[in-house]
Amino acid sequence: MDSLCRSRLQQLFLNASLSNRGAEELQDEYNKILLDSPYRETIWGTSSHEAMIKDEKCVVALKNLTLNRFSNILPFDSHLVGCSRGYLNCSRVTPLDRSYLIAQGPLPSTIETFWFTILEQEIDLIVNIAPFGQECADYVSQSPDVSVQVLSDKQLGCIQVRRLLVDGRREVTHVQFDHWPNYSVPQDPLYLASVCKYVDSIKKSHPDILVNCSGGVGRSGTLVCILAVWDQLQQDCSKHIDSTDDSFRDRVIGLVKSAVETVRTQRHPWLVEGVGQYSLIFQVLDTMSRV
Repeated sequence: MDSLCRSRLQQLFLNASLSNRGAEELQDEYNKILLDSPYRETIWGTSSHEAMIKDEKCVVALKNLTLNRFSNILPFDSHLVGCSRGYLNCSRVTPLDRSYLIAQGPLPSTIETFWFTILEQEIDLIVNIAPFGQECADYVSQSPDVSVQVLSDKQLGCIQVRRLLVDGRREVTHVQFDHWPNYSVPQDPLYLASVCKYVDSIKKSHPDILVNCSGGVGRSGTLVCILAVWDQLQQDCSKHIDSTDDSFRDRVIGLVKSAVETVRTQRHPWLVEGVGQYSLIFQVLDTMSRV
């Protein structure tokens, strides 16, 4: 992004005050997303989960229940990513016509399938936002069936970046961010903004990205929506689409809502869990315009 575009976006975000909207406005906006869908997010997830099973929307995942980290986070069959080695809780989502893979944090029993999915889908950038251990198996150093060689490993602020050679034939960049509690938001939006800006800066050489957290819903969905909206705003700016402060505000809100609705209908209704994560999208976008 050139300096003129960066300056323009910074000024537009400053004037739009999107990161300081009232809680009531955000809650009302969030509540209206997919309001009429039988699979929309609910407080405990019971009705949406039962409705998905009843309507046979996640037959494949249900048949492979032991390979899912959570028994009530089963991805829609319609966007499930296939793998020659078996089932993986992984979906292709296309918010704002950008393509991403979202997966649950692998279990020890699904590490091999995870890596073969990476190879078969020709993924060369993984963003992991679940710490290795209880939330996600350590698929980098504990991969007995697929060779994973660490070519380099460096710490960039709050981000750990590894270059990996998988199965002796594919180089993969692995970005790890361990400072985002499950079901919640990072302590400071600047942390996540740093992750997103870094991923955005290298994405041109990484056309397909896989994002994983623990369940592959809340945090992963939030991150993917941020990346998709930020990419679209840069594209708008590069095309010299003029915006008033009010029209820019409406544009950003519309893009965020569209992105959230899309990923929820393609993978699972819990992507972007709660108004806190929904609000975080706007906070991070605003922060990205300033860093």
